[in-house]
Order: sequence, then structure tokens, then C-alpha cells
Amino acid sequence: KESRNPMERKLPVVLEEYLNYLNSRKTKPQTAQAYYYDISLYLKYMKSRMNRLEEKDIDSIDISDIDLKLLSKISDVDLISYNNYLDKIRQNGGAAKARKISSLKSFYHFIVYIKRYLDTNPCDQLEMPKIAKKPNKNTGDVSSDDILELIQSIHGKNHLRDKAILLLLLDSSISLQELVHLKLQDFAFEKHEINSSFNDGDAKKFPLKSETKMALQEYIDQERMSTDCNYLFLSQRKSQISVRTVQHLIQTRTEQNPKSRRNISSTVLRNMNI
Repeated sequence: KESRNPMERKLPVVLEEYLNYLNSRKTKPQTAQAYYYDISLYLKYMKSRMNRLEEKDIDSIDISDIDLKLLSKISDVDLISYNNYLDKIRQNGGAAKARKISSLKSFYHFIVYIKRYLDTNPCDQLEMPKIAKKPNKNTGDVSSDDILELIQSIHGKNHLRDKAILLLLLDSSISLQELVHLKLQDFAFEKHEINSSFNDGDAKKFPLKSETKMALQEYIDQERMSTDCNYLFLSQRKSQISVRTVQHLIQTRTEQNPKSRRNISSTVLRNMNI
């Protein structure tokens, strides 16, 4: 009977090292196991592609002999092929593909930037698929025009910070607790993403649209105060901003704009599909 614990299987050395790394970061077991399944499928596909094996036999491919030599041959073209495989053969939806790509980005971050086994990262240009958000009753009758009108109307004190916060909530659906715990180093400008490790050290990556990325950079460069505090979003006292302050600034900004509806909240922003 096959073991339920991925660490009990015969694994490629680099994958075993990666799983040990996740364990050292106190990653939740179910998250580590999901990463194992996702990366195993990826490695099976790449072994099949490199050795011209039949795609229909991918699930049964033994990956225990995969080494850095094979990984070093993988290019962005191969990743595009894998992406097409997930679409056409596995028929993965947006959420399933997003999870698999997130797993890959984490895996390559480990082998390229932490272990430095490879010089280049083929995942650098791999974009996260768009996930259609389901209509949510919490958005009420607030339209995308209402939200855009609100963001465009922001001015005055802390306007760059507040605009960046609203765009981040709208773009990523990040929770308020995750948002207020973001650090400066969590903003990866070149990768178009922001990282959060608020929940038990279990890292999450949020891809960013260009407008959100530029708003964050503008806030950091022009408005964020020079301070020893390393949190991304700061209060008037140059300390970590609170959840209550974020809720208050959304309410205040809404009330300052006579064209805005009065029922815009952080929940509405996180559930909008713009």
C-alpha cells in the first residue's frame, strides 16, 4: 500500500531538500503535501518531455532519478508547454493552475535563490492565471465605477498610502491582518508580487497588477516616512498600522467623496472583481 506521507517515498534529492526546507519553516503538513503533489506532477511532465515519453503515462513515471542536470535544461518554453498541458490534458481551472504555479514558484525560489543550484529561474516570467471571483453578496450593489471613483478621489494627507492600500485590497483579496503585517521586504517589485507569511510562517504570494505595483512603489518612494519600523504601511506615529485604522481610512475616504456609496468597506473591496 502506498504511503500517505510524501517523505516516506523515494524522492529526488532536490525535492526531498525542498520538503525539509518547508518543514523547517513550520509549513502546515497539508500545504507541504499539496506542494509535493504539484511539484511531483511537474517533474514527471518534464521528464516525459525531455525523454519524449508518452504523455498518457505521466502519472506512473518514476522521478527518483531526477537531478539538477535535468532541471538546468528546463526553459521558459518548457514551462509554457506545461501550462498548456494543465489546460488541455488535465483540464485544470484557474484556481487549480494558480496553486500549481504558486508551488512551482516556491520550489524554484528555493533551488535558485536559497540553495543557488541554478543560475536562472525559468519561473520569473510565468504569470499567475486570473481567477474569476464569484459574485459575493457582501459587495451589495457597489459597482466597479463606484470603486474607481473612490480611488481617483483620494487626496491630501497620506493619500499615496491610502490609495496603495485600497488598490492592494482590490487587486489581491489579501486579508486585513495579512496587510497590516506586511514588511518592506515583502514587496517584490521585479516579480510583480507581494508576499505574506503572517499565518504560522506559511508564505503566500499575491500577484499584483501594474497599477497596484506602481502605487506601492510611489508610496514607498514619496510618502513613507524614514523610520526604523520595517512594516510596509505605517501610522502617523511611524509605527505599524492597525486593522482598525485601515477600516477607518476606508470609511473616511468614502465619506469624503460625495459621489461614493456609503457601504464600501474592506470586505467589499476584497470581493470586487475588477
